Amino acid sequence: MLQALLRTESVEPAEGQNSGRTAASASRAGTAAGARPAAGDGDGADVPEVQMVERKKKPKERKIPVRKVAGKVKEAPVVSRAEARRVMDVHACVFFLRGKLKEWVDLSGGPDVVLEKKVDVGALEEAAKFLQTLIKGEDDTTKRITVGLSLNNASRHRPFLDLGSPMTSLEKFTDVRLAALRVFADEAQGDMVRTWFESPPESLLANTVVTLLEYLVEFSNRSRECMTVLHIVKTMVATCNKVLLNRLETMMKEPDLIWMNMRAACVAQLKLLEGRPEEECQVYRILIQWLDARDEEVISAMETNVEEQTPFGKTSLWGQTDSRGNRMLVYTPWFNYLDFLAELIDFAYEKGHVFKPTSKPTREWVCEDVVVWIENLRLAVYGDNFRSMGITGAALLEMTAEDLRNDLLVTNEADCSKIMQSLEALRVQAKYQMMKSNLREIREVVTLKVPDGSQGGDLMVVADPEGRNREVQIPEMNRDQTEEMAPGMEFKHAFSYQKVILNKWKLSKNTAFGDIGGYSGVLRPGVQRTARNLWRGVTGKVKVMNKLESRINRELRMAQNLQTVRLSAMELRPDEAVGLSDFLAVNVVCKRLELSFNSLGPVGAATLCKALRENTRVEEVAMSNNRVGDKGAAAFAELIKVSDSLHELDLGDNGISEAGGVALMLAAKVSPPRKDIRNAVIEGSHTLHRLMLYGNECGADTMAAYARAVRKNKELEADLTDNPIGDAGMPHLAAILRKHWRQKRLDIRSMAFSHGGLRPIAVALGNGAFRTVSTVYLSNNTLGTEGAKHVALILEKNLTITDLDLSGCSLGDVGTRIVCNALLENEGVERIDLGDNDITDLGVASLASALGKKGKKSMLNPLLNPLTVKSVCLTTNGITSDGLAAYAGIINVCNLVAIEMSTCRVTDEGCKVLATYLWRNTSVKLLDLSSNLLTADGLWGMVESLCRNKHLEILRLNDNRLLDSGGRGIATVLSKNYSLKEINLAGNGIGPNGVIPVTKALSVRNVGVEVWLNGNQFLTDYRAKTSVELLMKRNPIV
Repeated sequence: MLQALLRTESVEPAEGQNSGRTAASASRAGTAAGARPAAGDGDGADVPEVQMVERKKKPKERKIPVRKVAGKVKEAPVVSRAEARRVMDVHACVFFLRGKLKEWVDLSGGPDVVLEKKVDVGALEEAAKFLQTLIKGEDDTTKRITVGLSLNNASRHRPFLDLGSPMTSLEKFTDVRLAALRVFADEAQGDMVRTWFESPPESLLANTVVTLLEYLVEFSNRSRECMTVLHIVKTMVATCNKVLLNRLETMMKEPDLIWMNMRAACVAQLKLLEGRPEEECQVYRILIQWLDARDEEVISAMETNVEEQTPFGKTSLWGQTDSRGNRMLVYTPWFNYLDFLAELIDFAYEKGHVFKPTSKPTREWVCEDVVVWIENLRLAVYGDNFRSMGITGAALLEMTAEDLRNDLLVTNEADCSKIMQSLEALRVQAKYQMMKSNLREIREVVTLKVPDGSQGGDLMVVADPEGRNREVQIPEMNRDQTEEMAPGMEFKHAFSYQKVILNKWKLSKNTAFGDIGGYSGVLRPGVQRTARNLWRGVTGKVKVMNKLESRINRELRMAQNLQTVRLSAMELRPDEAVGLSDFLAVNVVCKRLELSFNSLGPVGAATLCKALRENTRVEEVAMSNNRVGDKGAAAFAELIKVSDSLHELDLGDNGISEAGGVALMLAAKVSPPRKDIRNAVIEGSHTLHRLMLYGNECGADTMAAYARAVRKNKELEADLTDNPIGDAGMPHLAAILRKHWRQKRLDIRSMAFSHGGLRPIAVALGNGAFRTVSTVYLSNNTLGTEGAKHVALILEKNLTITDLDLSGCSLGDVGTRIVCNALLENEGVERIDLGDNDITDLGVASLASALGKKGKKSMLNPLLNPLTVKSVCLTTNGITSDGLAAYAGIINVCNLVAIEMSTCRVTDEGCKVLATYLWRNTSVKLLDLSSNLLTADGLWGMVESLCRNKHLEILRLNDNRLLDSGGRGIATVLSKNYSLKEINLAGNGIGPNGVIPVTKALSVRNVGVEVWLNGNQFLTDYRAKTSVELLMKRNPIV
């Protein structure tokens, strides 16, 4: 085998020495080298191999001047991996490798150890090295051609390099587009050997191409182009293996039968995938399209690989048709399989199923990316048209056939059809749907009056909003169902009609050139009228127009195909709402509209509501902080009455008073019913189910209107936090809590009520029949000691509440003791927030006493006395080290999962006491002592406990005074404790001497952790910054 690969050596093998190759291999070597075997030699034993070598060496004796031809060949340039990755051409790499693989088989006969089922890894490695020399142009034949000694002695497959003569084909070895293939030849020899060892003989060459593609996927950082080509090729191999393997005779005699079987296999696999996503079926559709469109090429490839036309007549591809020739025909299916893959890849590129650039989504393509895509379709003649019109990826997805013919001058119907077919494949990959029609169904509610002489049930003729006369039936009863309709009475009727909307936002073409009036005014006085000067002038004028274009128009153009349009904090004025209205009139993709923190006002709100009446796609609108006031709220109320798509509306912080709040709640009460997927009305449902009015000026009347709305629209959620509801509005809320409330969350934060307003809520929540609410927020209301008694009533009677927020309620130590005593009787609360309640060490002692008693009872009989409390938040109180010490004594008894005492007055002494309980604790996951009076001494007092505790996950010590010594203590903890997932050390005055030990401890850590170091002094030190940068490079999990 080795001598077959090195057939150009001039040394004759010793007599009797085994050359390691078969007679057929020797014959192939002789034939490829230019020596014709004698006729009638059946076994090739008498082939004059030594004389052949001597004839090859004769040209060297002529002493041809090498300098005349050697200067034409350039050495391969040195290309970096990044540059090779950037300019890599996958299509060219595959076709170059195909030619070299055929040349490899032609010159060496292929790895005989695979063909003869002999396991010889060493021979395979030698074969891989020989293929490497062929790919890089370092084989003996290429060298002889390079120096001009043997221009006609190349392999018959060298024309597969897509260049005519052997000399010009040498330029391929210096092509930077094939640099990745040369790197593959150097680095992937082991992969090739493994592939040859495991592959069937028929698919050996094809699997070599698969190995190349797998290498290119990793080499290109998994680019979409390489992954798409690899997916297509692997699918073809997996589908057609049963058809192509062991089909030598059929390929030779009946190639059309092979083609039929390949197509049948693809169709059968496609039927198995019926009902699956289109992305899974697309590759099989490509295979079927390839077999249908290239049927003649596929059949011709099989016939060509069996025989070829020569000056001496039609002969087998390998010369004579005797036993030696039949032996060589074994390699015919190798070439068939290889040609199939190459033709399929070429078809996929031509039809646009594989396209460039592939490193970013289609919607993010710039104009040059689109031009490359057109050139990849082999339609480069239209590239300038696309470039001059400024077509981007988003514009390409909106393209129609009319745009191609009229604006881009694609007059050839075949080219137009080819672009549209490729564009459809592009839309499938981008998961994009075009707007199918400019017709929109408009629903508008008008007020009508019963004419004289008519009554309920009669028909009346009125003009609809389009001006056409239509018949309308008068309802039998009025809206409140209290009296019959009579002449002069008013009623409301909804007209539905179709309206043609002109899509001024359609991005199928860039109309800037037409908008600026062609070439008028683009040339300065005295400048010659040339194409270059005209183009410069047009470009400058377009740039000026882009600067004058409003910000909202630019944002809306970019958001044409997004489901969420974000226009928050853009300082939009009321007059800019007109552009937004035009956008919504034609957009069918947007589902969420974010307009918070702008200045649209009531005028902009009215314009927006008018547009949303005609748009049936937008489901969520965020309009907080827009100063819409009561007039804007009234406009949204009218929208809620007629919109059958608006599910959620955010009008927080808009200065809405009682009038606007009441109008919105009454509109939510009569919101249109929802519809199912079959467009059938769901009885008892309403479209609007969430209305947010936080931070406004709504009062008790708004709460009363909300109570009336919930009685009919039981799914309606309203956020009225931070409104002056007061004690007068709470009874209305309590009334719906008893019978109509279906939500698990009751949020009444910052509603300016006292203990008097809490009383009806407590009675409703304590009702035995009320078992819906599980989370209650009462924070930032002045409850005091009397309010604590009502909270105790809730805790004693309600068993479903698991989360209770009492922060900022002015409970004090007395109120805390009342709440804690009620916790002894409660069996449901898991978390309670007592932050910002002026609690001192006495209140913490009461809490520790109550929880300690309940914990001990639970230890004796957990079924009879369950302990459910897992966390008590005590942030922003006047707790000192004594309070922390009392609280630390119960963490092991009550199995608390969190210790939250940030913004208190805890000192180092409290940390030392906590350490005595923490080292053997197995329940605490969170320890928060931020914004206290801790120093490095307190931290070092807890270091040993923190190292031994393997259950703590979050440690927050920010905004203390730990300094460098504290940083070294944290480094000690990190080196021994691998359970920590988050450590916050921000704002601790830690310098370089404290940060560097932390980075060293993190660099060797093999468990992910999040460390906060902002707000420290190390940022000004070069050593510390360098250590942090090295840490981020060496350990990416930190």
